[in-house]
Amino acid sequence: MKFLHGFPSRVRPTARCVWRRASQLLLLLAFWPCWAGAAVPTNDGFSAAKLVTGAVGTIAGSTLGATKDPGEPDHAGNAGGKSVWYLWHCSSGGTFDLSLSDATFGYLLAVYTGSSIDTLTPIASAQSSSVNITLVPGVVYRIAVDGIDGASGTFNLRWRQTFRIGGGPDLTCAANLVNIKVVDQNFPSNDCEVEERCTVAGKRRLLRFDMHTLNLGSEDLVFGSPANSPMFQYAPCHNHYHFEALATYRVLTISNDLVRLGNKFGFCLEDVFNVAGAPNAVRRYTCDDQGIQAGFSDIYNADLPCQYVDITGLPAGDYQLEIEIDPLHQIPESNDDNNLVRVPFTLADPCAGRPANDDFLAAEPLPGDILSVTGDNTCATKQTGEPRQIPYLVSQSIWYTWTPSVSGPATLSTEGSAFDTLLYVYTGTSLGSTLGATRLAWNDDIGGDPIYPNRQSLVTFNAVAGTQYHISVDGVNSGAGAPGGLVVLNVNPGANDLFDACQPIAGAEGSATGNLLHATSEPGEPSHAGQPGGNSLWYCWTAPATATYSWDTVGSSVDTLLAIYTGDTVDALVPVVSDDDSGGGGTSRLTLQAVAGTQYRVALDRKLGSGLLGGTGLIRLSWHGPAYSAAPQIVLQPHSIATFVTSNATLTVSATGSSPLSYQWFHGGQPVVDGANVTGAHAPNLQIRAITEADRGVYQVRISNPLGSIDSQNINLVAASRSRVVYVEPMLVSPGTVVPVTLAIAAKGAEHSVQCSLIYDPTKLSSPLVLPGPDLPQGSTLESDLSEVATGRIGIKVTLPPGGVMPSGDVSIAVCELQLSPSVVWEERIPVCFDDQPVMRVVSGLDGSTLTTVYACGVLISQKPDVLSIALLGDGSVELQLSGNPGVTYEFQFSTDLQTWSTLATQLTQNGSLTVTDGANHGVSPVFYRTLRR
Repeated sequence: MKFLHGFPSRVRPTARCVWRRASQLLLLLAFWPCWAGAAVPTNDGFSAAKLVTGAVGTIAGSTLGATKDPGEPDHAGNAGGKSVWYLWHCSSGGTFDLSLSDATFGYLLAVYTGSSIDTLTPIASAQSSSVNITLVPGVVYRIAVDGIDGASGTFNLRWRQTFRIGGGPDLTCAANLVNIKVVDQNFPSNDCEVEERCTVAGKRRLLRFDMHTLNLGSEDLVFGSPANSPMFQYAPCHNHYHFEALATYRVLTISNDLVRLGNKFGFCLEDVFNVAGAPNAVRRYTCDDQGIQAGFSDIYNADLPCQYVDITGLPAGDYQLEIEIDPLHQIPESNDDNNLVRVPFTLADPCAGRPANDDFLAAEPLPGDILSVTGDNTCATKQTGEPRQIPYLVSQSIWYTWTPSVSGPATLSTEGSAFDTLLYVYTGTSLGSTLGATRLAWNDDIGGDPIYPNRQSLVTFNAVAGTQYHISVDGVNSGAGAPGGLVVLNVNPGANDLFDACQPIAGAEGSATGNLLHATSEPGEPSHAGQPGGNSLWYCWTAPATATYSWDTVGSSVDTLLAIYTGDTVDALVPVVSDDDSGGGGTSRLTLQAVAGTQYRVALDRKLGSGLLGGTGLIRLSWHGPAYSAAPQIVLQPHSIATFVTSNATLTVSATGSSPLSYQWFHGGQPVVDGANVTGAHAPNLQIRAITEADRGVYQVRISNPLGSIDSQNINLVAASRSRVVYVEPMLVSPGTVVPVTLAIAAKGAEHSVQCSLIYDPTKLSSPLVLPGPDLPQGSTLESDLSEVATGRIGIKVTLPPGGVMPSGDVSIAVCELQLSPSVVWEERIPVCFDDQPVMRVVSGLDGSTLTTVYACGVLISQKPDVLSIALLGDGSVELQLSGNPGVTYEFQFSTDLQTWSTLATQLTQNGSLTVTDGANHGVSPVFYRTLRR
């Protein structure tokens, strides 16, 4: 079958259930496809080998219906003909005993090493007997079971590893090094941590913590290259490999009830600290050659991806964090008894106290005519007598007052806030009567795109100098409560966008805030700090005395450019001093030798292409004269980085304090010095170019001035080697449905053609249809070979147009739609791997040369369909009943527009069933409901 990319793919219908209070309408669509398949063992064939793990184990097997691969050797000197395959990854030394019990036929048992059928090296074999081998750590052993002279039957495969006397690794987690912190974080829907099911999109409350995995044994734990280990699975979003279930994280009550669950994907097991090894022992294992040396520890810092448990919705109280290393016992150890630790912690109520500006009479004053401030209304409340705008209810408002110094048009907005806001402006001195409080303006949504409108608010009105205005910011509440979170309130944003409209600032010390969201540049405006910008704000400052002044933008949410000039027109400015990144974290810091009475023009811009942190555009400008005296304080801590060898990384810290501030970075406890690929050892930004293995590890920075010093948190630089990987994207699937299995490549930019064969279990997957992938360049050809689908093999070849190569990055090149059997059980894992039949695996360049490539299997994880049903109760409330999966936490949400979703409840189900009641009158129709797994 051949396609020219551009043909339309098949479109499959979907169903949506909508609840309208005016009627009870339940629409159920069910589709049960016909299916049939041959009874072939799932591990029939070398490429379909089944992974077995652990030091001791037994697994039932069968060779009934099995075949022999082309080129497969004769096991134990017999031709056989009906073989099945297993593989076992050796992570430590000793001996390995392998045997069959309860076999119903005369069998052949053989052990090999080698990554393909034609490169096998025999290690041991026997006919109807057991085998024993001496282990080599880091080696993957291939195990074949066949029948003498083609016999077949059933059996139990048994294995046991025996350590050398006193040998074996021993993994544990140091409870005293589990440093816990609770943070709130917003995740976009396309975040890798959402795609990899660590959390769900939106604002989440996370229990973050460091995890130190110590090897207290007398022997190294050895995994080797993750690309060659069956213990690791390729994660396309991060472009590296995961060791699944390295640890399980559980949050328990004091009475040991499970309330939250998390899993750790180990992506880089390496030597970080020597905690009990020989005094002069050197690091041996890295991200490319993984393991933990005896006496060393591996560290996952709290700020690394997925290093947390999502505790959103968990009430305040006393809990325990339980960490279990290797919960599935996949790693043979000399001692499993110390794999579990518990650390008690107290979870404070995030709303133990109300915001200081929760009440009308406690409103926060806003100084100045142009400014931006931040707040949080998560724990705000409603006041008695607080006015409302029908149909919205008041529930989580916070208050500000603003008194302008000049009369004229005024603009207020909540752009940059983290939720759907309501904004009100009043005059008056009290709530509760139309005479006491008069509403001048209000707004829900700024609007714009009718499909995806701006959910923040904006009002304009004519302000009168000296008049006090009361400003309320709330969340949209249609009956089930309002969302809350970060509030950004902007007063006259962009009023100082133009040079001639510069904002006056004064004094030897001070600060100003603003927002660059809608700032522009004007004709004749210079490039500030020698860098391209385009979103500048202007300030005017007259020096009160001849002295040295320090200026910085520390605390800004954008990568800033700061420049100071003299001159009266924007196209004839005289530059005095400027800076790009000396403040750390993308902020700027400079020193101005000012002359008394001179007016200076200060430009604050955003570096072109740097983006906006959280979409807020907030900036802060501070200046200090020679009398300023303060010890260093860290405003922005450095963060761990997970990247690749040969790439670049910048470790950065941002701090306040009187100048001069000095910096010293440390790597593994030793001072960093500038070198061939490292600069900034004594600056806020440590730049590492073309990262090498020696650059990986733990970093920290010390910031000092004459008044004191402060050390940052420890962070981890994790760097793996970047590989060209052809992979099958892992995905969640439902039994009885058509599964779009995606074949993709992590390309380096030189690939002209890709060919390979997919292999899968034909008793579980059938009826393949191969279609072009969504990222395949136009004009490419896609060929598929379905001649061996009976044995679960599909050949695929993709060729780009003449002269074309793949773009660098992840490219989805083909989609293979397969029918998943309805007999697949819940949580079953169905591998889709690679083979050389009927099409050989080859990735070629333009000149026809073979490009070195790694092939990574994908796993289809079967999940029980979550069925949400609804019923209207007699009192008008809606009852939601979920039939889901035991041990899973679900978040119930509702929406009135399918754009903004609000949380009703978050609950953990013990038996798979949950019931939630929505008693709110949302005031609109229809209302949509859904559940999300957390």
